[in-house]
Amino acid sequence: MKKRREEITFKDILSVFIPKIWVIAIASILLASVFAIYSSVIVDDTYTSYSVMSVRKDTEALQITDIALAESTVEKISYRITSPDFLNKLLLYVNENYQRYDNLTLSRIASSIRYTPLGNGVLRVSVTTDNAQLSFAIAQALENELPGEFYTALPNALVESYSSALFPSANSKG
Repeated sequence: MKKRREEITFKDILSVFIPKIWVIAIASILLASVFAIYSSVIVDDTYTSYSVMSVRKDTEALQITDIALAESTVEKISYRITSPDFLNKLLLYVNENYQRYDNLTLSRIASSIRYTPLGNGVLRVSVTTDNAQLSFAIAQALENELPGEFYTALPNALVESYSSALFPSANSKG
């Protein structure tokens, strides 16, 4: 006995969904409403400013050992970004160069900073807060103060900024 192969057509699919279209429409509207309320009321706006820096020896010719040295320096210095001494430098820089933020503490600065080694001595540092001006100010402070930390660990280092911190123009829900 041969098995008969059945094919499902588009008409068959529609015949299943058409009688229940009102349920699908109501469920879609309710779900969209829930997500709209959630994103506008419950979730706070966040603003991110970041910069990308590279670390290498202060010479024109890069060698493999120089890249490895820059890589290890990025890894060694990364922990310094959250040290109290460095965070104090950032706090002073922000307070001297921007408006004073009464609720700005070392722990708030530390929790707003994220750093990502991108390889070959390149480091991306981003700052995310609920205030666009504050994110920019801390990112600028990092861009200003971080090269000094690298020069201390690697005196012949050349720290170049690939992309300077920009003022966050749009907010994102986070």
